[in-house]
Amino acid sequence: MLLGAIAQTPRQQSYNLYLVASLHDSQAFAHDLKKALQGKHIVKFDGKDIVNVDITCQITEEGVGALLVSRAPGQQKVALIDLGHGTTITSIFEGNKLLQNSRKIDTVGVHHLCETIANNLQTRRHLGKPANPHLIREGMSKNFVYGTTNWEFSSIYSDELKGWLASCLVPAWKHLQSRADDLDAIYLVGGGAMLPSVSAIASRQGIAQIPNSQTANAIGLLKLAVASLKKV
Repeated sequence: MLLGAIAQTPRQQSYNLYLVASLHDSQAFAHDLKKALQGKHIVKFDGKDIVNVDITCQITEEGVGALLVSRAPGQQKVALIDLGHGTTITSIFEGNKLLQNSRKIDTVGVHHLCETIANNLQTRRHLGKPANPHLIREGMSKNFVYGTTNWEFSSIYSDELKGWLASCLVPAWKHLQSRADDLDAIYLVGGGAMLPSVSAIASRQGIAQIPNSQTANAIGLLKLAVASLKKV
């Protein structure tokens, strides 16, 4: 993935990169990820251009990037609920430190909502077959129109959204309840936070969606990388 991203930049004979990456359990896996990324690499692009890529790498906990973007001045203890593609990750940070035993990972994400809509009985009746989950995901951001068929599935989305939130957002909220009185804020991040009606429903429980929630973690990691590079 990293080399694929580099291949999209203007071609150079060599690259010196300072990279900040995050993952859901840095205590267990940071060493292996850093070992895979950091160091000197010789790469052939387009089967012909051979370039040198020198990477210095820092690994941090998943959510730290979004935290840097979302946390308001004066807030210290903040919870994040990250509604991702395949998981929902709930975490509590004090400063930039993940609190012990505060992380909960549920293997339910936006992908599962798309699958349930794709296999909904009304969907199958209308299309004569299960829908393409990819086109369902696209349709969620395009007035619920499925592909080029002009078929609109907003009512099915509303029906399936309830069960999906019960399987991901509700468990995350319950996980935070024992510490809720000690939190400065709870933020909703990830692509799932941008789905229609999700932020409005979450706000009823005092959970705030942050701007650019889908890219917030990457934006925050960039800020961390720039700040760290200045210290090198």
